[in-house]
Amino acid sequence: MGKKALKPAPAALAVVYDPAVLFGILTFCKLAMHNVFLVHNCIVFLRCYKIGQGWFYWSQLVFMIWNSINDPLFGWISDKHNIVARDGSSSSSQSTTNMREKRVRTLSRAGVFLAITFGFFWMKLPYPGIQFLISLCVYDTFLTLVDLHLHAMLVEYTISSRNRARFSLYASIFSMAASGSV
Repeated sequence: MGKKALKPAPAALAVVYDPAVLFGILTFCKLAMHNVFLVHNCIVFLRCYKIGQGWFYWSQLVFMIWNSINDPLFGWISDKHNIVARDGSSSSSQSTTNMREKRVRTLSRAGVFLAITFGFFWMKLPYPGIQFLISLCVYDTFLTLVDLHLHAMLVEYTISSRNRARFSLYASIFSMAASGSV
């Protein structure tokens, strides 16, 4: 018996595998989840879990400090291989392809943990004040990693301004769709 030739994928399926569309879908997923988080996290913890205002304000203060530290720190850690040394030579010989693969791996891992920490908000634990503090900081950590690598991929995957504009267009369209998630 002879082998059957594979049929080409339907045109509709080819659109889904378009990198610009995938970038838009990633943007949609991140923003839809984050919009729900932004609108409902305070309401859930203050009204449903009944944390005190003291816990709420202290958690917000610790979160502000953590957020101001972790954003630049993770940006530096993520890109330290691309920083040019003082003598003008690159501090690493990683190729662009390796950096892309590293970003995709980090994005896929951080995305899973972002979803897990998002779910952690909606489970009432015995100490909701401590849960609120830890949830804010851990959620923000993974959100920072996802945002950082998602937006860095835009720059690294698109060389021409036309291609970058196409990626940005899909990101904008899917961002508009995500704004209706709340």
